[in-house]
Amino acid sequence: MFKNPFAFEGRISNKEYALTLLIDFGITTTLKFCKGIVPPLLLTVSIFVLIPGLLFLLAQGTKRCHDMGESGWYQLIPFYGFLMLINEGDTGKNKYGEAPVQ
Repeated sequence: MFKNPFAFEGRISNKEYALTLLIDFGITTTLKFCKGIVPPLLLTVSIFVLIPGLLFLLAQGTKRCHDMGESGWYQLIPFYGFLMLINEGDTGKNKYGEAPVQ
């Protein structure tokens, strides 16, 4: 799991994508709770945590789209992320690479 997490090539399963969303949710929620504790420091921490987190989320979303045989741009369609969670990917090899190990 999480082999080359910031790469935009390859494929991942819907389980790995769900784990990605949980990690992102956990980090974002933690930063929101910390906002009241140390407000001046939070902006700096947020920049250094949320920007790489966004790149991580976009890269994983692109790989999930690839697993379903679609371009990574599809993740920008509203509610498409929900389909990325519930739909299985292509079986076997597709134009984006080998099927991810389940």
